[in-house]
Amino acid sequence: MNQPNLDPVAVLILFATAVFSPAVAAVVGPYLVILLGSTLGAYFRLGQRPPSTRAAGLRFFLAANCAAILFTVPLAVVAHKYLPGVEVNWLLGPMAFGIGLIGDRWPQIGQWIARKVAMLVDVLIRARANDHKTGDGNGS
Repeated sequence: MNQPNLDPVAVLILFATAVFSPAVAAVVGPYLVILLGSTLGAYFRLGQRPPSTRAAGLRFFLAANCAAILFTVPLAVVAHKYLPGVEVNWLLGPMAFGIGLIGDRWPQIGQWIARKVAMLVDVLIRARANDHKTGDGNGS
């Protein structure tokens, strides 16, 4: 029995065909998934931010959605290389949600990643130093 394709992109392409032609809906569908995911993530992030004006909130949503449109597909393709069992279409929504949820916290995320990389480098340096002290290094 042939099952219909129910990934989020296919479902939104189906809904978009009610408004657009099938050719246009095939292009618009993935962007609808990205916008829906990033808007939902930005909604949750906006609730965590200090109160601000409506214009500032609108700018935040616009920035989060633009960032999601730019970065979701490349991040989903990279994630697909590490998760080959998951199709890229299924990764678009969660990636866009994460980008919207990060929102304006990019500097904090970058600092966190830099700290983790520095810790990893320190561990590798210590491990290599211990190898040389015990004589287990490549030169012995």
